[in-house]
Amino acid sequence: MEDKVAMQNSARPVALEKVQFFNVAREQSYPGVVQASEESSLSFRVGGPLLKVNIKQGDFVSAGEVLMQIDPRDLKDAIQSLEQLKEVHSPQS
Repeated sequence: MEDKVAMQNSARPVALEKVQFFNVAREQSYPGVVQASEESSLSFRVGGPLLKVNIKQGDFVSAGEVLMQIDPRDLKDAIQSLEQLKEVHSPQS
């Protein structure tokens, strides 16, 4: 019994710390592969270099929305060449 009283009366060293706030970002990473739930293939009726891209990957788009603009000069040149060929090969009235 004396041992219990001696243990209760004996001082034990205690370390004190002041509570501090730390702004720590919690970051967790997990290995994996991300795949799109839907994919769409794009095609154009005419070819040529792109002048403007109105969307970026991951954007939602609506039917009829202009996604990209093709440089029309190549198409205009092709049309003009075909019109000239038509004039040359058409019967004269």
